[in-house]
Amino acid sequence: MKRHILLISTIFIALYGSNNKVISVEPAIDLSDGNNSKRVSKYTPGYMPRIITPDNLKSGVYGGLGLSGSWVDFSNSTESASNKMLDLLIVAGYNYNKYLALESRARVSAAYDNGLDVKAVSFFVKPKYDINKKIATYALIGYGQTKAKEINSNTTKGKINSAQIGIGADYKLGNNFKFFTDFIYHGKDKDAKYNNIKSIMKSSSISGGITYDF
Repeated sequence: MKRHILLISTIFIALYGSNNKVISVEPAIDLSDGNNSKRVSKYTPGYMPRIITPDNLKSGVYGGLGLSGSWVDFSNSTESASNKMLDLLIVAGYNYNKYLALESRARVSAAYDNGLDVKAVSFFVKPKYDINKKIATYALIGYGQTKAKEINSNTTKGKINSAQIGIGADYKLGNNFKFFTDFIYHGKDKDAKYNNIKSIMKSSSISGGITYDF
């Protein structure tokens, strides 16, 4: 029994000291038959314990990756068109406190519709509200640029420099990871071109991905 206690203590100290993390471990099972009693771990060999950094020890910095389904619409006096793209999304932010964060995002097209390529960058103030211990909602209020251009052509293009607004939610997955999803309206450009005709370009997106709190 003493050797078992010593072994468990050594493992705990090694994990805790190397990561400065709090390790959440479930209690052992008490197997008693009335005369003899022993305690065994509920974990099977190879089980990875949940390692969660308390909020007061986190740096506040977070980052993540995701995908965005974006729309870029063109309209003028004679025609209109809606282009749908799949974008790669990079997220970087800082949790100022429990209720407010600052966040930046960058998007680049991974799949094209009608040969339209999109590149975008945004900066947001992010008010947050915790619904419960797992789920939080948030708003995104900021400014950004969205550029769209037909590949190898100048007949269709536009550049939006505009205030942006969005709404979303995230879900804590454990081990400092979160899943998020949100909708953002990126504004419009009144001086865009579609098939060499002056047009209005509008853009919006729905995104989803994973972030990690450092």
